[in-house]
Amino acid sequence: MGFADTLSNLLSLRWLRSPAARTRAWEDRFQAGVEALRREDLAGAERAFAQALNEAEGFPAGDVRLTVSLDNLAGVLRMEGKNADAEPLCTRTLAIKERLFGPESPNVASTLKDLAEIHRQLGDFERAQGYNRRAMAILQKAIGPDFEELEESLRRSPVLRDDGE
Repeated sequence: MGFADTLSNLLSLRWLRSPAARTRAWEDRFQAGVEALRREDLAGAERAFAQALNEAEGFPAGDVRLTVSLDNLAGVLRMEGKNADAEPLCTRTLAIKERLFGPESPNVASTLKDLAEIHRQLGDFERAQGYNRRAMAILQKAIGPDFEELEESLRRSPVLRDDGE
């Protein structure tokens, strides 16, 4: 049995540890991911956030550490240009956030914007625009009268624009 197999077996024992030990393990792995990002070590961040996600899978349903882990791992994958790998993580995050916060939550809008950018990068402009429109509708409802100013700012953003490029 190699190191990777041993590590996998040890990580699978997360179910047998106390909640406090699981929390410490998640925090350690998450912080390792943050530190790797600070060093611009994307591969290290990806590994650490994947381990944090593995730990978060053992928390009770509804624990926000799962969506935090999914969001951060997807973000690193996007930075690495691995949009196809990030997409299912964002889709899973979207489903969880819709269930936890409701389909009209600004938390949902942020994930929709992530999915819009992923699909834009993948060349699926129709899906990207659909996600973007839904996100903008949620934000408009949440922000109210000040939305037009925000919308103009978002429209000018090269990352968040809805121009199908």
